[in-house]
Amino acid sequence: MKIGSCYTKFVKFLAAGLTNIVNLSAVITSRRKNTYSSVLTKRCIIFIVLVIEEKMKYFRTIGLFTAYACLLALLSVFTYAQDREPGQERYYYTGSVGRYSVQMDLAADTGDLRGTYYYDSRGIPIEVSGNIDKSEVLLSETDSNGKFTGIFKGNCDKAPLDKCRTITGLWSKPDGEERLPFRLGKVADYKESTLKHGDRIDSSSLYPQFVTGGALNLINKKLKKAVSANQKKFISEAGSNMAEDASFPGWTESRNYSIEYYSPGLVSIAGEVYAYTGGAHGNTQYVSSNYSIDGSSVRELKLGDLFRNGSNYEKTLSELCVADLKKQGAGWIVNGEIKSLSAKDISVFVI
Repeated sequence: MKIGSCYTKFVKFLAAGLTNIVNLSAVITSRRKNTYSSVLTKRCIIFIVLVIEEKMKYFRTIGLFTAYACLLALLSVFTYAQDREPGQERYYYTGSVGRYSVQMDLAADTGDLRGTYYYDSRGIPIEVSGNIDKSEVLLSETDSNGKFTGIFKGNCDKAPLDKCRTITGLWSKPDGEERLPFRLGKVADYKESTLKHGDRIDSSSLYPQFVTGGALNLINKKLKKAVSANQKKFISEAGSNMAEDASFPGWTESRNYSIEYYSPGLVSIAGEVYAYTGGAHGNTQYVSSNYSIDGSSVRELKLGDLFRNGSNYEKTLSELCVADLKKQGAGWIVNGEIKSLSAKDISVFVI
């Protein structure tokens, strides 16, 4: 079941408790995206973006609210995760188009390129596709309606793409009237890990490994360790079931982790986990990890870390999610079976 077309709306509100973050107004952004939900009802996964004053370097700012705290609760599911086809490579870049900061997730299959990028000030994904010929990169961008909106034409500092650390060139509108210089610097490669047991049990994962060094190496180790532990656990459980069930149908699992936001002081990662363990269909769930970075230290953030004590944020976010899901026609919400969400329900978030 899919949730419907993607759009963003801004609703200003003053909520007791949430304004205690920094005693300022908050802005709620509800972003609905095409995504798979659970079998009987649409899932509500919380995204939190805390936009704080520049001096708090591990939180990002957006133009309109540069000096203010702004909470964005994105009442939907993960955004720009790309499925990786066999033989593809995948990379994550940050940089600028003109004076605007951007982030790009790019997959490469031989000479073909596809992915998405977004402006930090807006956070709305823009699809890109094109090709690379030796060191020359050409990408066309399209909006959510499929309209051709721009061209990236540039060069890698090194070829092939896996050795390329920076891409520089010109972005232009389709008519060529507006041109802006762009620069993209690679911050992560995506690595693949697969673990199998015979021909009926397998677990595969795609996850980022940062190339910027420093404290990011600690995050690399955390991610790699978590991937290995999850795969071993799945293989072990599947093996036990196969030993007990002569008609064992086979189990398969795939984990696709994506960078949702990157800066030298803040990293946010989302993961989509699909598992088939028998029956008519598999199941999908979502995970996340968020890190603040200060010098050589890394701290993993929990949702409660973004709110002041006593702000009653769980109740407020639950009400916002339930209201949004009701508008979407989520069955268990509409029929009254689910009236509120627990702390666990809203524990998955990205920044």
